Amino acid sequence: PQNQCLHAARWIPHGFNMFCDLGEVIKVTLLLEQEATEDEDEGDSEVAKRHRAILQRVDAGTQEQYQHVYNYIQDHAPYLIKLLNSKKERGKFDALIAEMGKTMRWVQSDDASHLKKAITLYATPYPDKKGLEPPLGSDTSCGRMGFNHPELTHLLCPVKHLASFLEDPTEMQKKLQDGHMNTTAANWPAFLYYGDIPGEDFDPARFNKGFLRGFAMTRLEQVLKHIFVSPSSALSNGDSKSTRPGNGKLHSMHEVMAEHI
Repeated sequence: PQNQCLHAARWIPHGFNMFCDLGEVIKVTLLLEQEATEDEDEGDSEVAKRHRAILQRVDAGTQEQYQHVYNYIQDHAPYLIKLLNSKKERGKFDALIAEMGKTMRWVQSDDASHLKKAITLYATPYPDKKGLEPPLGSDTSCGRMGFNHPELTHLLCPVKHLASFLEDPTEMQKKLQDGHMNTTAANWPAFLYYGDIPGEDFDPARFNKGFLRGFAMTRLEQVLKHIFVSPSSALSNGDSKSTRPGNGKLHSMHEVMAEHI
């Protein structure tokens, strides 16, 4: 039963949430179920108010995602639910949750390390003509990635600041490294936009123009194949040279869903 739970845990970062916290998923889902069944008097209790305060910190989209993960656990890791429902088995439950969390973190790290080797191919518009400068390899430290790499900084730069970056790359890179420039999810990065220089034609008045038309979108299929089929299938015409089944086949994945992306 424990191996079944660990097998299920391997799929959660791939199929639901790369940074999923199982303990949080279970806590929030159980509180949602409890809230749905409690009567009016129970809803006014201090305990119920504390529970509502917890739920208010989790937006509706995240709650829905947690419910999907919990449903998956119920179907594919019933032993964990059995331990959850037994007060006597609390120690075993905590130990198994910790082990599943460790498995999920290993999957995250494994995916990242495999993709790291191919980043030169995935992060350049024309990899057959020009690679990243300076080049990156499998032994490249994190300190040389992201905003610490000049060409990756260009791709990650918020597109609304790209003109300034192209005028003075060194100064803008320093601002991004120091956190003096806002790089939240609301500030779309240049690589999402069309252009031989990604984002070069960005128009603030028509911010949708060229959006999701950048070369990185064509690389998305390759990255998905890399993770769910095999690296060889991503870097060839689609034929996998691997002798082992890929993650997608192991977990009966038949199509790409939003959560996979």
